[in-house]
Amino acid sequence: MCAVGLVFQPNLSNFRKWLTKVVVFILVIDDIYDNYGSLEELQDFTNAVDRWDSKETDENLPNCMKLCFQALYDTTNQIAYEIQKEKGWNRVLPDLKKVMVCDGTPIA
Repeated sequence: MCAVGLVFQPNLSNFRKWLTKVVVFILVIDDIYDNYGSLEELQDFTNAVDRWDSKETDENLPNCMKLCFQALYDTTNQIAYEIQKEKGWNRVLPDLKKVMVCDGTPIA
């Protein structure tokens, strides 16, 4: 519902959909860090996200982290494709990856 409150215009329905997906991933990944995995597993998960290569997910990661990373990877690529198709912007994926991998430092 927060997406509707932030972006209520009918012509921005795709933006609401993309924003909702990002918010859900933030919540899921926060839960993974808070409730699942040892410190070592969480460091491996963070490294997998930093590398951003679905073929190189660490084999030591628990299945929940592998699934989460794969879903994050696939969804980010899907959002980039949809933006490219709708808006014609072809340089979206690198910026989306920066946002998804953001470690709290400014990305400007």
